[in-house]
Amino acid sequence: MSLSLSPSWIPADVAGRLRAAKSGWVTKDMERVVVHGEEKRTQRGNREAAVNRLLKALREAWPEPKERNIREGISDQGKRRRKEDKRKRGEVKKNRGKVDY
Repeated sequence: MSLSLSPSWIPADVAGRLRAAKSGWVTKDMERVVVHGEEKRTQRGNREAAVNRLLKALREAWPEPKERNIREGISDQGKRRRKEDKRKRGEVKKNRGKVDY
């Protein structure tokens, strides 16, 4: 089954997400989606399976992905915790060695 990704029926951003998610289905010219169905014994069954796979891919690509908050740098609490751990580790290392009785 072949389907055009022209902007007449599908928004451009959805088509872009579908192209990215299902790159193996898209033709070289990036204008058509080709979905094969070979798991059933009949042509009708394969066509229905291909349509169902295409609908599932469209439903996944249709909603816009959430904008993620990207943390920048290390928090003050993280810096304090790291310095405290380094100090404790240094104490452990300093206490190694010969014991003077």
